[in-house]
Amino acid sequence: SCCHQVVVCWIFLILLVLTVRMSQSVRFTANALFRQFARTQASMPRVAVRYMSSRKVDIILKGDIKGVGFQFDKCAVQPGYARNYLIPKKLAWYATADKEYEVSQLRTPELQAAIAERKKAAGVVRTVEMNKLQFHRRSAAEGTIDPPVSAAEIVKQLAEKCGVEILSSQVGLRSSINRPGDFSVPCLTQDGLRANVKVSIALTKIRKKKGEEGNQESQPQV
Repeated sequence: SCCHQVVVCWIFLILLVLTVRMSQSVRFTANALFRQFARTQASMPRVAVRYMSSRKVDIILKGDIKGVGFQFDKCAVQPGYARNYLIPKKLAWYATADKEYEVSQLRTPELQAAIAERKKAAGVVRTVEMNKLQFHRRSAAEGTIDPPVSAAEIVKQLAEKCGVEILSSQVGLRSSINRPGDFSVPCLTQDGLRANVKVSIALTKIRKKKGEEGNQESQPQV
């Protein structure tokens, strides 16, 4: 009887120790799983944002939008730009199969010719704005230059460098530019579109040459 009680006590102690260890292990595992779940939840929004920012949606423009495309063009844009601006403002449709078919029926030869003309005119504007016109002038009194840069000279260099022909009256200069520096000069193309011409005016350097009297202008430093 006494031995039986001792055995029962030992069995009870062993079971108690096993129970405590198992509960600690379960608690440790649960805490580790919770921490891993928290880290995963915290990182999921950043991953989703990166994924969404790299993904674009296809839309069809209802009209011309500068920097995006022209009427009935199919373009890929950021989802937020389409969802928050283009679609609510009724500037575009989502490029579904049904909408693409509907737009294909609206593309008449006359409309396509008009769109092609607008694209050509926009190409002229890009050509003008991508190039910089450079002039070299002598320094004059009070930080001015001699002679000033006139609208006619800008028109001439536009034709020579960019192949774009406009009139002097289409250059937005109230008076000739009489100081050195970089300038943005507005002008109108033959299609009536506004473009900003980049004009850079640099001073010529004057060097003294041995055996010659006076100063002689050096060639412009390009």
